[in-house]
Amino acid sequence: MVSSFQIYFHEINDYPYNIVAFFSIISTVMVCSKKNGPGGFSMQQRVAVIGIIIENRKSIDELNHIISEYSEYIVGRMGIPYHKRGISIICLSVDAPQDKISGLSGRIGRLDGISAKTAYSNAVFEDN
Repeated sequence: MVSSFQIYFHEINDYPYNIVAFFSIISTVMVCSKKNGPGGFSMQQRVAVIGIIIENRKSIDELNHIISEYSEYIVGRMGIPYHKRGISIICLSVDAPQDKISGLSGRIGRLDGISAKTAYSNAVFEDN
């Protein structure tokens, strides 16, 4: 039923206005379905994996700060120092609304010398 859905756009104050920002806006659309009761909504949760490659160790403190801001959504974290190549690899498992996952991945990907890619599960979960 189309009338039972409302679409909210994640506000972006710190994104540069370019094509990356455009796709970030599109990917942060979240759909909330109405819950019984006035004004109540249930949030649709997604499960995702964020793969992070660290090539600049100077950005690690800022990376850890960003990850700690999203700690309530992180299910697991695995870090692998790859000494042979001089990089580190981190895998984050997250369970969160899509806008939170996109926000986390986007903030990480904007750090100097760090890249991040996200893979989403097809399953969508309703959390009240």
